[in-house]
Amino acid sequence: MSRRSLSEELEILMGEIEKEFSIVLDMLDRARDLVENHSEEAYRTIMDMEDTINRMEVDIESHAIKLLALYQPEAGDLRTIITAIKVNNDLERAADHVENIARDVHLMKRDGGKMVVDVSEIYSRTRKNFSDAIDAFLKRDTREAREIIMKDSEIDRLRDRLIEEIVGEITIKPEIAPSALKALNIVQNFERIADLATNIAEDTIFWVEGIIFRHGIER
Repeated sequence: MSRRSLSEELEILMGEIEKEFSIVLDMLDRARDLVENHSEEAYRTIMDMEDTINRMEVDIESHAIKLLALYQPEAGDLRTIITAIKVNNDLERAADHVENIARDVHLMKRDGGKMVVDVSEIYSRTRKNFSDAIDAFLKRDTREAREIIMKDSEIDRLRDRLIEEIVGEITIKPEIAPSALKALNIVQNFERIADLATNIAEDTIFWVEGIIFRHGIER
């Protein structure tokens, strides 16, 4: 098959990844509405969207594997397909973490509990890193990708501070433990989404430069 045919297939594959990005980012936006307003509609929509992402993840991986088998690509085209597979997995995992957040908020509301810490900052930072990771990927911008990687430690420190606050609240008011533990899960899930944004930034560097970038080490 012609090189042009492979190029067209890769364009389609990356279009599928872009749609997946858009849905996961929408899920993250709805998670904020859920946290702030306890919107039942936002909860149900997130659950439905997570099912959509699961189906997309399988379809995109199948498409990528077929391209490997049919075209036996080399060099840059091979990196494109490998990156698509990796980012596809990162996005499905991010959707899982948003689903976890939605479920914990929903259960907290059902049981009459309240958020024991303010998660607005970790949400905002996570959302920005994730959105920036998408932007860097779509633009093939490795400078922006490296900036995202550098910011990950800031979110780690914020997570640690919030965990300390939650533990302190439980110590003072043991009766809030059920809500506090859900808040702990929510904080950790936001941080894991930020980790996945870092993964996408690292994948972008691999795609564009052919460099494996993990744990701050380039190979």
